[in-house]
Amino acid sequence: LYATENNMASGDGLIGIYAAADGYPRIGEFASGGIGPHDLVLMPDGRSLAVANGGLRTHPDTGRETLNTDDMSPNLAVIDLAAGQLRSVFELARNLRRLSIRHLAVRGDGLLAFGCQHEGDSENLPPLLGTLSPGGKISLLEVPEDALARLHNYVGSVGFDDSGTWLTATSPRGGAALIWNLRRGALAASLMLPDVCGVAASGPESFLLSSGNAGLKMAMADGSMTAAGGLGWIWENHTLSLDLGR
Repeated sequence: LYATENNMASGDGLIGIYAAADGYPRIGEFASGGIGPHDLVLMPDGRSLAVANGGLRTHPDTGRETLNTDDMSPNLAVIDLAAGQLRSVFELARNLRRLSIRHLAVRGDGLLAFGCQHEGDSENLPPLLGTLSPGGKISLLEVPEDALARLHNYVGSVGFDDSGTWLTATSPRGGAALIWNLRRGALAASLMLPDVCGVAASGPESFLLSSGNAGLKMAMADGSMTAAGGLGWIWENHTLSLDLGR
């Protein structure tokens, strides 16, 4: 098990290594390649991790207060697991340094999607969604301003559908979920759901959305949404699709 962690003394990000088969003792660590690692995903090659280093330095003594807002340096890092060493680092343009890269999803061909949270002026509407190609090119998705405003500068989760054509981003602060058609390069649907955050593929053109106070919903790429059960539960922020056949 690999977990994102922080060295409180230095402020550097770490990836902790835990032995799942032995009761999860911590058996090692390596550098995350940045500050404030938040999310990580195993890449399709099975040999590397992608890490979202949010660039935010915090400390338990000050709660969630950001200690380096004026000197943020978010990045996407790719780490070789066998060596525990940084393979490559990708940064956003300097004028987007206050976009904390937080959440990741990876497609079968290695396309990496990321969602950000803006730590600057709330009246600004910077792009919050992007992709990193297997070749190392960062592309920011152009979202219409009215739809972007519904996210309240905060992306809580991102996820691909099973076909890899559709990408969903959620915002619990805005109570909104956006569905993007990557093949056409255009926003396909904008859904409103209070406290929506978790997203996972539930088939081609289909997503499972979880809300802290509205239960589970099944959302389709055409913008339709239906209840999916679980209304008696309060759902946490994130969901994953698991292949139980492995």
